Amino acid sequence: MRRQGFNIPLQLAVAFTLLLFGCTTLAIGSAGHTHEVQPIRSFINVGEGQRDGVISIRNTRNHSLPIEMVVFRRIVAEDGTQTLERADDDFLVFPPQMVVPEGASQAVRYQYLGDPDIAESIAYVIEAQEVPVVPEGFSGITTVYNVGAAVYVQPARPQAQLAISNVRRDGDIVRFEVRNSGNDYSFLTLNQMELRFADEAFALEPEVVNAIIANPIVPPNSLRRFEMDVSAYPDGVPEIRFGRF
Repeated sequence: MRRQGFNIPLQLAVAFTLLLFGCTTLAIGSAGHTHEVQPIRSFINVGEGQRDGVISIRNTRNHSLPIEMVVFRRIVAEDGTQTLERADDDFLVFPPQMVVPEGASQAVRYQYLGDPDIAESIAYVIEAQEVPVVPEGFSGITTVYNVGAAVYVQPARPQAQLAISNVRRDGDIVRFEVRNSGNDYSFLTLNQMELRFADEAFALEPEVVNAIIANPIVPPNSLRRFEMDVSAYPDGVPEIRFGRF
């Protein structure tokens, strides 16, 4: 969710971006003071002929909500830092602007316009940006919210291939690296995780993994560095595995 503050009449805007990738939610739709976007994560396999999809915007306010749709490409660095780059030319989004009545929903269709012969998956955010409405004579501060949905454009036969290395421990913190040599994104919190300390093994369900690992996405053909708190587990350096056990 990105939150902007506008100071009227100067209209100085300060934007904050908060991308939550546990269960990989890139949209925050539960807060009653903002709008909701569903689904929060979608996949279109352009390598197999898919090009379009639909998201729904629901207005939870007690007044009409003007919205503008904006597309970003999402870049995830080794340390989990994320960058959003404008990519409106990669998609046709309709309608591009709208006014969603109080308590109503609006379907928005999107179509990928890029090259279908991609070698690896590409991550995008299609964001529903609230357009600020400033009453005449207003001189205070108004708040608007931008809520995004993650869209992953995939090649034919997408598959992630993970390898874990450089596991080390510093007190209660374990650091490790995950290399994805596949052509698709991996979402660590969609898998069970096993921590094995000598003769003891602990199977962690996805919701637990989501609580102890920040931004668990591993892009294709890339390396991610992670750290997690293991103060609740035995001493020593664990063996780490992801999958079903």
